[in-house]
Amino acid sequence: GHVLDGPYDDSGALWQTGSVDACSGAWSTDQGDYFYVGTRWHPYLVGCFGPANFPQSGEAPLYAQCSANSMAHYVGVSGAN
Repeated sequence: GHVLDGPYDDSGALWQTGSVDACSGAWSTDQGDYFYVGTRWHPYLVGCFGPANFPQSGEAPLYAQCSANSMAHYVGVSGAN
């Protein structure tokens, strides 16, 4: 399995949408470890079994728009709670 981490990155800032993949996961700085993080958008924790490709790669988005608190709500928003 993979580690579950909180909503803050190593710098103490909240994870941003461009820093996690479709499964709410991220890679360590050395790319040696994959872990899931808590996010401010749905599904908040593990969204699937990752790692997954980043949806920001120019392809069609992988996220359902079924929540008012979806990822799209935070894209381009700095410091949103």
